[in-house]
Amino acid sequence: NNKDSLIAVSSDTYFDIIRFLERNEKVSTLALIAAGGWLESLYLVTNLTEYSEEDKTIQGVADQKIIFSNLMFYLEQHQDLADIQDIMDELLPIKEVFDELEIVNIENNPKTDNNETIVVGGQTKIKITEEQYLKLKQTISKVRNNLTENNVTL
Repeated sequence: NNKDSLIAVSSDTYFDIIRFLERNEKVSTLALIAAGGWLESLYLVTNLTEYSEEDKTIQGVADQKIIFSNLMFYLEQHQDLADIQDIMDELLPIKEVFDELEIVNIENNPKTDNNETIVVGGQTKIKITEEQYLKLKQTISKVRNNLTENNVTL
């Protein structure tokens, strides 16, 4: 009944697994676990969430463009290891959809902090339309189902 304890135990276990795999030179296993976990998580989220322009979950899906880019970069660093290139090839259709998403700059009006210092800054936002969301959802489902139906090991 204590979510904080459950999250702490899960996080500790997750990081223990990562440390174990890194210490035992199982980087390819770690890369495959990361790719599989990311893919399955996004599959679940996109299949449970209908598009709404103002939905924070939809924005979170769009923001996965950056996470996906980092995941692919990690996989590229280890593409010479067993099965990594195959998984990268399987994930390419998802990359193509993410590449279509536009990163837009959001101008912020200057603000003052407690010390009357003017704070100037901007943000970026990844824009996703309903059509792009549905395409991403379909592509993720197709890639995920292809990997699971063909018993491809992640």
